Amino acid sequence: MPNLNPNLNPLSDTPSFFRTLSRAQIIFLAALWISLLPNLATLSHVATAPDAGKGLHWLGFVFSGWILTFAVTVLLLVLVGTFFWGQSIKWLCAAMIVLSSVLGYYSYFLGTQFDRTMVLNILQTYPSEALELVGWRLLVWVLVVGVLPAIFLVTRRLSAHTTCWKTAGISLALAIIPLLAAVAMILLNYKSLASAARNRAFTFDTVAPANVVAAGISYWYSMHTRNLIRQAYGMDAKVSYPLKKPRLVVLVLGETARAQNYALNGYPRDTNPEVRKENIVYFKDTQSCSTSTTMSVPCIFSGLTRDQFSPLKARNRETLIDTIRYADTQVLWRDNDSGC
Repeated sequence: MPNLNPNLNPLSDTPSFFRTLSRAQIIFLAALWISLLPNLATLSHVATAPDAGKGLHWLGFVFSGWILTFAVTVLLLVLVGTFFWGQSIKWLCAAMIVLSSVLGYYSYFLGTQFDRTMVLNILQTYPSEALELVGWRLLVWVLVVGVLPAIFLVTRRLSAHTTCWKTAGISLALAIIPLLAAVAMILLNYKSLASAARNRAFTFDTVAPANVVAAGISYWYSMHTRNLIRQAYGMDAKVSYPLKKPRLVVLVLGETARAQNYALNGYPRDTNPEVRKENIVYFKDTQSCSTSTTMSVPCIFSGLTRDQFSPLKARNRETLIDTIRYADTQVLWRDNDSGC
């Protein structure tokens, strides 16, 4: 016969710590888990850094990288958690765990670094393109590393807190203590950590989910602080000589392709069979601003040099397309991507 007594908890035989958790415990456990497997890429970079050393020095160096990752994660959950009170803190932490598992998979297995450029790529891609990166290994990883720990958190009971001020004070202490520990470890291993950071052996771009949250905020800020009126560029453009008949010029961009793999550039395999049939001009001496379409295409048309270019500068001024139109020439733009 099933037990219909509502006062009996099916988890009554488990330790009380696992049945009921406080707000601080939920944040602590979520940050602890996120700083481990979901951030395996970060920890592996630290462990294999040239400056990691050996023996006890290596252990101290790796621990410094981990405590820094843990401190950043705790601080993130505490700050974002100020907007989530009551039961919603469990759902916030669960969502962060699942998000971190996804980011951690791509960082560890594919070497992806999630900076603002990558956030732009994510926002501007098609679902069909994104689905090409989804496979069974990703699904298994997210299930084990993200979904199951998230389910554990949301199924715990949240202990009653006393006052809002006391809860806020505990959360603040929870954020400060790991930060102080991280500062202490940084001071003890400053030379090695600084060298690892300079050599990109340890980078914030792999610390999930703080990397995407920070990049998203940076992107949002740049989008809402741009000028509404773009700076005019190339208004004095004109056609240098009269044309006897209309002329069509097609500009084909391979903005993130590797020049060494172009048959037009001497590559032994015929990688450009269709283009080779046309009467084309191939520009060999070119260099892209980035390996990302969302950065390289705006850079090509911006009129800025590679050193001068930034997405914010490009959005605040007119482009080569505007210059061509000032010369009373029509422009047709075609693409098989989005957002350009």
